[in-house]
Amino acid sequence: FVFLGSVEGFSTSSQPCTYDETKTCKPALATAAFSTVAFVLGAVTSVVSGFLGMKIATYANARTTLEARKGVGKAFI
Repeated sequence: FVFLGSVEGFSTSSQPCTYDETKTCKPALATAAFSTVAFVLGAVTSVVSGFLGMKIATYANARTTLEARKGVGKAFI
């Protein structure tokens, strides 16, 4: 926020784009808000997929270990 505030002044009004003066770009605060939402959504998705992956891996490991007690061949099936 310090960097955004120093460059754009937490602007909430649309400004002319630097690449095309005839168009107006979104305000810096809107871009920052959308970037924050995208980052948080990505982090939550990553945590959920990691949690599910570890649950599946732990279940498969326990199942293999129990079958290995009956014999090596059963552990590989």
